[in-house]
Amino acid sequence: RSGKESELLRALAEAPDPMADQKLLAAALHWPEVRIVIKRALRSPEIEIAPSLAHRVASKHTVEGAAVRYDVYKTAKARSL
Repeated sequence: RSGKESELLRALAEAPDPMADQKLLAAALHWPEVRIVIKRALRSPEIEIAPSLAHRVASKHTVEGAAVRYDVYKTAKARSL
């Protein structure tokens, strides 16, 4: 039967953690001039960006496929001191 490996991985995987997703995105947003691409299930909620980090997002768009979507964030340029 095909898919047994996937069933085993799903059984072993932890439940999705929205807070972990937010922390990972927050860490990635600290890099200057980077494109961050996050693969998500088509109907999964967007990762919330903390208001204190919203200024770091220069642009965001979504690319949807049949079963997944890609949320693409571009960080703002680093400011010169």
